[in-house]
Amino acid sequence: MKLGRLAVLLMLVLPQAWAQDPTSACMARLAGDASLHALAQKTPLAAIKTVTLPMLADTSKPDAADKLLLEQWNAQLKACYALGQAFREHTVTPESKAILDAQQHALIALVAQLYAGALSYGEFNRGRQESYDQFAGQASASAQKMFDTRSAIAQRAQQAAMDAQRQAADSQDGTAINPVGRQLMNNDGYPSAASDALVPSTGDTSGIAAAACEKAGLGPACTGK
Repeated sequence: MKLGRLAVLLMLVLPQAWAQDPTSACMARLAGDASLHALAQKTPLAAIKTVTLPMLADTSKPDAADKLLLEQWNAQLKACYALGQAFREHTVTPESKAILDAQQHALIALVAQLYAGALSYGEFNRGRQESYDQFAGQASASAQKMFDTRSAIAQRAQQAAMDAQRQAADSQDGTAINPVGRQLMNNDGYPSAASDALVPSTGDTSGIAAAACEKAGLGPACTGK
């Protein structure tokens, strides 16, 4: 079971930092550990996807020499996982971390059964495959749920921003005044909406009319007298 590969599915925060995961780096080194070469011929030390048909069909069980190697491998698997504990605390969600923890426990449990002779190497390898597929499915579902949640949050934030911009624009349109108009309105002589200052005057115009009539030779008030 490859911890690093499954963990990639669970990287919901800072995905670009996953290359710095201590567990993945440790597992990569473990896969090439020369001291475990004999064990690596019977089961993949890191990536279960590299399992071969002879490994899946192997009916043998660990002998005394194998058990020493299994003890060493088991200890290193635990050490590699512990190295990435703090990293996982800051890079995956609690749900995703729980999936990774469960995957690790399942692998250690299978190793214990193999060591005890309860499983052949073939059964152990098939068990690793089944376990990986199970947890990979859970990881994928967890990642999809997180992506959907983030997408919904982003859409709500975008809509809120658009609404705020629209409200600001509407408010500005309702109160904006041409600079010249603002200057006139600030002038004490600018008529208010209720003012009658723009209504034609209905005052006494008889003097003006009489002067016009006399000038035209029509007599006062255009009576001809």
